[in-house]
Parts: sequence; C-alpha cells; structure tokens
Amino acid sequence: MLSTIINGPDNIMKFIIFVLILIHSYPCYGGPGTNQEQVVQEITQGLKEGKKHDWASALKHFEKATVLDPKSSWAWSNHGTAWLNLNEPAKAIKSYHKAVKLNPTDPYNYCSLASAKFRLYKPEEALEHANKALSVDPEFAPAMANKARALRTLGKPEEADALLQKAYRLMPKLKD
Repeated sequence: MLSTIINGPDNIMKFIIFVLILIHSYPCYGGPGTNQEQVVQEITQGLKEGKKHDWASALKHFEKATVLDPKSSWAWSNHGTAWLNLNEPAKAIKSYHKAVKLNPTDPYNYCSLASAKFRLYKPEEALEHANKALSVDPEFAPAMANKARALRTLGKPEEADALLQKAYRLMPKLKD
C-alpha cells in the first residue's frame, strides 16, 4: 500500500531517507551557521555509497558531514557504521560514542556500539550496550538480536534463543 501512495520503489527509498533525515536531524541540529542542506547531501551520498558496499567512499562523505555539523548524531552514527564496515571497530566506537552523547534517545546508536564491542570480542560490553538500547526502546529488534548474540557467547543459549525468536517476530528481515 505504501508503494502505491509513494509511487514506486525508488520513491520509497527517497521517502525513507527523508524520514530518517527528519528523525535524526531534529534533536541534533548544529545550530546557527550550520548548512544542514549540505550535511544532508553528504550523508545521503554516503548512504548511497554504503549501499554499494563502497565504505571507503561512504566514510569520506560522512567525515565531511561531521565537519560541517559536528553536532549531528546522524552523521556520527553513519561515520561509525562506515568504520565498522571497514573492519575498524575501535574507530567505530569513538564515532558511536559521539552519536550517543549527541542523541542519547536513539537506540540505534547503542545497538551499533554493541555490534562494535562484539567485533572486539567484548561480549559483556556488547550486552551492556544492547541493554541500553532496549532501555530506550524495549521493542528494538536489532538490539534484541545483539543481546542474544552476547548471551549465547556468555553461555546462556536458552535465554539467547528466546530473545532471538522475539526479535524475529518483531522484524522477520533479521533472519536474512
């Protein structure tokens, strides 16, 4: 039904990007003197590069966005995601911490921290960040999946399986 309203898959992606821009930009606007249009252009271009799995190019766009607006949690979060996809979890963690500081109400930032901590083989810290994401949004399925992975690593497979099943019910795409 949404595709009928928006008129095609390309427009759906544009609509999703627009909504994400609104959600992420509102609480973290850099204030007077910040060229938000340019920030949004850099982030959007970085997301396009990331979709093509060209994370080095994506990182350049996200870095430009963080320079243009150092108070954009959305720019810092994407900056961290690029680093994580470039297999640099320690650098990703620094960016995610900046994103959390700028927008502590976004569960995605905590969830991303959990992923990066897990990449550094720190399941206890990953569990801590997954729990923080779930304290912000108890139904955030990606955080449930991260928590389940940490619990399994920490020797709690039954608890992990139950949580993962709940995450799959909330977001079936997580199975992919």
